Amino acid sequence: RLVLMSAGRNTTRWAPGSCRSAVGGTLLPSMRLGYVRRLSAAGSAQTTKRAPAGYYGPRLAVGAASIVGSVALYELVSTQLRQWMQPPEDKEMWREDWDRPPVAEAPTGGVATPAEAALLAAERLRLGADARVGHRHVVFVRHAQPEAGDSEGGSKHLTRKGMRQAELTGQRLQALFGSVGAIYHSGSGEAEATVKVLRGYMGKDCVVRESALFAEGLPTIPSPRPAALGDVSDEELLCDSSRAEGAFRALMWRPTGECPEKASVEVVVGHGNVIRYLTCRAVQLPPTAWSRLAAYHCAVTWLDLDCEGDVMLREFGGVGHLPPELVTYH
Repeated sequence: RLVLMSAGRNTTRWAPGSCRSAVGGTLLPSMRLGYVRRLSAAGSAQTTKRAPAGYYGPRLAVGAASIVGSVALYELVSTQLRQWMQPPEDKEMWREDWDRPPVAEAPTGGVATPAEAALLAAERLRLGADARVGHRHVVFVRHAQPEAGDSEGGSKHLTRKGMRQAELTGQRLQALFGSVGAIYHSGSGEAEATVKVLRGYMGKDCVVRESALFAEGLPTIPSPRPAALGDVSDEELLCDSSRAEGAFRALMWRPTGECPEKASVEVVVGHGNVIRYLTCRAVQLPPTAWSRLAAYHCAVTWLDLDCEGDVMLREFGGVGHLPPELVTYH
């Protein structure tokens, strides 16, 4: 119900209440009828007016897209703000879990994949080492200078310079360590010829073992990529990288330290690419940086691994034991 109430001297307004006029009378019939007609007309116009076909579809689509876009923008901004507010991860920090055992399972299909074969070889090589010591000295020696070309049987001989390089390197290792527990080498002719010379300086208890893990290859595509590298097939890269990973697992591990006063010495006679790659991996430099290093013939690289998990590069590519005329690269 509505009441016409006075809002001023000559003005009126509608308000809920009984049907009385502001001057004391009831609502006039003509006034009441006109007001009802106006309400009815307005209601009829609202109920009969309809949107044309296809009116709401595009507008709903635009609205939904706007909502989705707003949510995506919010997530993007929120993620960026979280990254700005949180301290960045320091990738230069030393990783404590750097050594992993070469867990290898027997191949199920009868033929081992390159990765499986490398881990099996690493496991066998690692089992022969003394893990109880407090320090492990892993010494890499690049092979001595070989003669140009292959001889019969696929082996190589050393040049006269190469023979002298190997002799002086054997003397250097003897002066540093006294005796060596094991010498590992690849199956190449130049590596075998170098080991034959070194063996006479390593002590009577030195064990010599050949392993395909230390064969030359391309452990990973280096950065920057040398122009002389050429095209490398995926199969070749898989084999070489699997072999390099096996070599790392076989050599780079912390001893238990049950006998902290003892130390072991293992010499690896191999090739430049593998030595440089394993050195980068051992000291947690980018593995792709191996091509930025260089090692001459019979250069000595010395890594010290202790039972606390620390790795110390005591020497890289050392040729101080060689006179200048015996320092060769090719």
